[in-house]
Amino acid sequence: MKGLLTKEFIMFKKSWFVILLFILVFGILGIFSGFPSMMLVVPLFMAIYQSNFAADEMCKWQQYAIVLPYGRKNIISSKYLYTAILSLCSSLFNSICYTISAVIGRIEFSADGFLTFMLCSLVTGLLYPIIVLPLSYKFSHEKGRIILMFINGCCGGLFALFAANGFVFDALVKLVNVAELMSFIMLGAVIISYLFSWQISIKIYEKRDL
Repeated sequence: MKGLLTKEFIMFKKSWFVILLFILVFGILGIFSGFPSMMLVVPLFMAIYQSNFAADEMCKWQQYAIVLPYGRKNIISSKYLYTAILSLCSSLFNSICYTISAVIGRIEFSADGFLTFMLCSLVTGLLYPIIVLPLSYKFSHEKGRIILMFINGCCGGLFALFAANGFVFDALVKLVNVAELMSFIMLGAVIISYLFSWQISIKIYEKRDL
């Protein structure tokens, strides 16, 4: 498992400059714009980036990986664990940006708002892979490209609208005020869906002819 995770982070490191530049741009925009939802582009970008299987297929990674002493379940598990780590790191980065924005007076800090924002960051980072990872293992990159582009377009459009309208974020804060446990229920639902997606990907990959 350690070796498989190392491979994922090596691939991540190769594009670190572009990734860091993108994260910093939207982090700064989120801090000074007064719209915390703008920062949610960061975990969305990270989720889309890690879900790109084009590089793996170009270098025939799946064919090489299958001969390693890991097993198909471990190969899938490493991808899901790597995704979860990226989501947590993105949420941590967003929490720092949210705090800075509150300190400089761009937004008004509140415990409910911060809790909602962290929930949105985690959900944003995990929801996309829940859908995309099983599709990527079910179809090859070429066959699944149209499906992934459609999902990317829908997610990009929705989050652009979300980021441009601060009232959506305010509505989520009010929802948390109505039901304090709602945030934990939503997060729990996403985590359960993530685990369910992981099991589906394992079953698909175990039956796939590589």
